[in-house]
Amino acid sequence: EFYTNEESIRYTFESVGENVYTIKSVTTGKYLAATDGYEIAFVDEPTAAAEWYVVSADTGFSSLVFNMGVEDAVLVYDDEAQEFAVYDDSTPYYGDYYPSEWFYTTLYRCAEESVTVLYYTTECAELSDNCFFNNFTDCNAEWYHEAVDYVAGTGLMGGVSATEFAPQGTMTRAMIVTVLYREAGSPAVAEASSFSDVPAGEWYSDAVAWAEDNGVVNGVGEGKFDPMGNVTREQIATILWRYEGSPAAEADLSSFGDAASISDYAKEAMTWAVSEGILNGDNGNLKPTASATRAEFACMIMRYLGGSYTCNAE
Repeated sequence: EFYTNEESIRYTFESVGENVYTIKSVTTGKYLAATDGYEIAFVDEPTAAAEWYVVSADTGFSSLVFNMGVEDAVLVYDDEAQEFAVYDDSTPYYGDYYPSEWFYTTLYRCAEESVTVLYYTTECAELSDNCFFNNFTDCNAEWYHEAVDYVAGTGLMGGVSATEFAPQGTMTRAMIVTVLYREAGSPAVAEASSFSDVPAGEWYSDAVAWAEDNGVVNGVGEGKFDPMGNVTREQIATILWRYEGSPAAEADLSSFGDAASISDYAKEAMTWAVSEGILNGDNGNLKPTASATRAEFACMIMRYLGGSYTCNAE
């Protein structure tokens, strides 16, 4: 187990060779990988770049972790920042010291042998033991209980404060791209976005730049993104649809009383969102142009990712 008290960050090491492992997120099901640019990535399938060689694995304590697909890539976990990093071991990090001489990763065996996956695992403690919903004093409706637990547990969404989630607060355009940016592994961006209303250094700046580069968002016109603007249900469907790769879909929307009010640009995306069960409607309506609350979006993103969270709290 990575040495962290943050229960939402859990990974399973599965052996694919002698001292070679894949590192899979328990919460998202994605594999930790390295890129040629020595950045962190999360991928659906275990490729060579998602395989890691653990040096001194027999000790069960301090180890060096090298990538099998990217030469000289060393994996580091920062417990305080609660994030991974990859360093190029061919370049000195500090003075004459190289990353493999400066960093190490602390790994622990699972305390319960009955659930151990080969040598390393983090599945000995159940994620569902922590009720994030109850930790937020303003969460009180059961229909979004699981969704709040899921997005908070996976780190996709945090609260607006240590004790408040703001479930009825309106989801903004900056918020949604930040969630998807986190889901993508928060990759490094080469340059700032082209939007005139997205200054550098804001909490959403990299997310907007990433979303623009990947065709996830196009802006609202006149070179603007409107980061603090409310995001509608049809806009959410469109952004998720683009993030998914704009797949073709078929669904009969005629049963929804307001289907005719869907904007032309969002019709295919809304069809896809309904076919995938991401949008279920509200009293027979899709409410495409209505703003979405944070609780509603938490439910949508959980359905989109196929996630779940069983909370054992009373």
